[in-house]
Amino acid sequence: MNWTEASELKNLSERVQKSIYMVSVVALRLHGEDRKDMLAIRKMLRELKAKLGKVRSFQDRMEISEIFGAVLLGLNILYSQIPEESVRNDILRIQEFLGE
Repeated sequence: MNWTEASELKNLSERVQKSIYMVSVVALRLHGEDRKDMLAIRKMLRELKAKLGKVRSFQDRMEISEIFGAVLLGLNILYSQIPEESVRNDILRIQEFLGE
């Protein structure tokens, strides 16, 4: 892995860590199944963060891409199901932050 890739992985790792905090705050505002779904997304983000530190092969990069895609899909689904505009805006901010 070259310096640029390492730098990008470090940057992504920092964004994932901040997103974990953001997801935790949003989860506190939710109830029932929506809260469970948000906590499942947080768990996937933690798994992603752990894998980011262990990237060694193409297979590792594919796993990271799969988890990242699952997180974004989960956030999209939650966004479409939640009626509260303020929570929807927070979910949108998390998506934008991860996509930077």
